[in-house]
Amino acid sequence: TPDPLWSRGLGDVYKRQIKNHQTLKLQLIGFMRIMKKFLILSMKLQEVSLMNLLMQNSLLESRLT
Repeated sequence: TPDPLWSRGLGDVYKRQIKNHQTLKLQLIGFMRIMKKFLILSMKLQEVSLMNLLMQNSLLESRLT
């Protein structure tokens, strides 16, 4: 027959693993949300930079003609 203390110990290990898994999952979801915000901001900055370049180019072209 299995030792009840040993069985209880394994149950605690499994519970701890589940809790750690849930914590890791929440951390990963939080990280993914932050990365999404970062990528959106990066795309907006690239868009602004591109618009500035286009405006500078059109100003330069208008001065040359």
